[in-house]
Amino acid sequence: MIGGTSSPLRNLIRFNGGSGVTLRSSRAAAIVGNNILNNQNYGPRASGNCSGSMVQGNTIVANAGGDVNLSGSRGINYTS
Repeated sequence: MIGGTSSPLRNLIRFNGGSGVTLRSSRAAAIVGNNILNNQNYGPRASGNCSGSMVQGNTIVANAGGDVNLSGSRGINYTS
């Protein structure tokens, strides 16, 4: 899990040269409660089989390539 629902677990993910977080065929992964901003590509980007993974409750803004790209993945659950 990257992040969490309580304040001490949340991450500030910014100023990366690529995407803030990348999932490649990652099953049962969780990206929860983070601030993902100002990255050079997407905030979160996923590709491949990501069955059971989720991107939930994050603040995702101001990423140069776009805020979220899950189009190359399958089985992932996204809620803003």
